[in-house]
Amino acid sequence: MRKIVFLLILLASGQTSLAIERPPGYAQAQSVFDRFDAESQAKLRVMMTAAGFWWQIPSRDYGQHLFEATQTYQSAIGDAPTGVFTKAEVEELFRLGEPNLRYWGFAEVPHPLRGRPIWMPLGIGGKLERHGDNISFTANDLDLDIATFRAPRSKPAIDTCSTSSAAKDRRSSIM
Repeated sequence: MRKIVFLLILLASGQTSLAIERPPGYAQAQSVFDRFDAESQAKLRVMMTAAGFWWQIPSRDYGQHLFEATQTYQSAIGDAPTGVFTKAEVEELFRLGEPNLRYWGFAEVPHPLRGRPIWMPLGIGGKLERHGDNISFTANDLDLDIATFRAPRSKPAIDTCSTSSAAKDRRSSIM
């Protein structure tokens, strides 16, 4: 209980020591990136990977790794490492990345459940198969299996945390 009270006092006092500190320029870069539509964001991430500047698993959110990768890319092409893409930098990124996608024959394959594209190296030969909600791709020494699943709906954790009726009564008076 004392830990909870201390945490509440700390949060109420405006202390930001628990917040993640971001480097200078991060907030502006995130703001600019967030203004792109979802498809443009995805294409930028794909091109950053295709050009060899980003090796992370993509997510919907802008993050520190993408910010740093953007700065690395900008430095590599002789631009200031601001983390904010300019139109010329995006064009150069596509110029660098597209040949690699063509070389491997990457193509968009619809995700079995969501319909969103998954990039697969179809140009290297091999075989693409669907097995229900899963996809497998086999070529030469490459075996790529994408297993998808539907997440079960679950009860909120607070409903399963306590077993005593007294605790349930205390909880319901808080909510």
